[in-house]
Amino acid sequence: MNVSPPANRWFLALLAALALVALFLVTRHRAAQAQRELAAATANQASAAVGTGRDRAFRFTRLPHASGGAAPADAAAMVREKLAQFSDSRLELARALAASKHVTLSPQAEAFFAAVKAGDWEAIERLYKELVESRPEDGPEAEGWQLIKCAAKEAYGAAEAAHAWPPDRLLQYGEAVLGALRPGMVYIGGTDPGRFIPTLLNETSGGERHVVLTQNALADASYLEYVRFQYSDRLALLDGADSQRSFGDYIKDAKARALHDEQFPEAPAQLRPGEQVRVTEGRVQVSGQTAVMAINEKLLTALLDKNPGVGFALEESFSLPSTYTGAAPAGALLELRAGEAGRAVTPEQAAQSIEFWRTAQQDLATEPPDSEVRKAWAKMAVAQSNLLARQGFAAEAEQGYGLARALAPTLPEAIHGLVALWEKDGRGAEAASLRRTLPAGK
Repeated sequence: MNVSPPANRWFLALLAALALVALFLVTRHRAAQAQRELAAATANQASAAVGTGRDRAFRFTRLPHASGGAAPADAAAMVREKLAQFSDSRLELARALAASKHVTLSPQAEAFFAAVKAGDWEAIERLYKELVESRPEDGPEAEGWQLIKCAAKEAYGAAEAAHAWPPDRLLQYGEAVLGALRPGMVYIGGTDPGRFIPTLLNETSGGERHVVLTQNALADASYLEYVRFQYSDRLALLDGADSQRSFGDYIKDAKARALHDEQFPEAPAQLRPGEQVRVTEGRVQVSGQTAVMAINEKLLTALLDKNPGVGFALEESFSLPSTYTGAAPAGALLELRAGEAGRAVTPEQAAQSIEFWRTAQQDLATEPPDSEVRKAWAKMAVAQSNLLARQGFAAEAEQGYGLARALAPTLPEAIHGLVALWEKDGRGAEAASLRRTLPAGK
């Protein structure tokens, strides 16, 4: 067929237009695919597993940006959307909590949640401070305020993380945590990122919504009422009697250890570093973060005892040594009661843990030294190293502490863990030299 020149030009123009349309469709498809990959990249690290339970093998999953591939789709927009959605859910919860005390949500609280939804960080900071300082004197208003503050604190923590973290790293971290959880497992966060980022994604992503708690507020009666309001149909939660019993057990134990250190000053001290215990005329006074966390540790044990058939995963704030018995690595987390009493970690799991953290350290090397992102991951590396040290994997624990220090060189927990390991191994001179690198007051 012969085509005249004008028709030929029209035909070529049509081909060019079709090519542009095809390019647009391919580009849009790739962008959508990248967004799906970003949302699912670490959503279930157990997909690399062999078997279930103790036999699972986890790997650190790199997102596209971290592996040198295509830049992820608009992670910032995803985080903004999730924060707005989370603000709505916490506003709804706050209203329900207020109604349970027969009070109404204040305009101030309404404004705070609106600021979170809008992502207005300056307004979020200002309104949250005003909300915290507006505590009523007593009565139902005070009780309602306590519960509303719990919901507001989670919204504030999520907003703070969204403000401070690179969006893609926030998604990577939160999805790695949630991806390490088996169906029905309860997640217990410790640090602020470890609590608020998974809470944000747990409420705004597809798949199972897990029970999410924090180990740092288990002694807070208002917080226990707050989580009971949400999860009483899914979990046997702590009550006042549990709190009194745990506190009493700790006081009794702390008193015995304090008296031991007083009577036998030459013997190894039984009080932990930072644990402040005074016994005056038989009365015991305790203070300091170490004492608070020791009480929380007993409360966590009580929670586990009340839920014998439930799986728990932990992201530590401070070391909780009693939880290491029977625990095993699960992705970046600790799976509690993973095995029978005694040693639960296998040599294969110990090696997998170190490989996980070696890959994480390489992936996160592009982040600024001692950034909050690197510190958050390093804290989890320390927790698994503590577990490995407790269960007899000294060589792997030393590697784990070293990788945690590579992530966050000044992290005190990594230094303390390595010092304790070296002292136990008879390497006192090395331990003393390393101890001198601790930041002042740490």
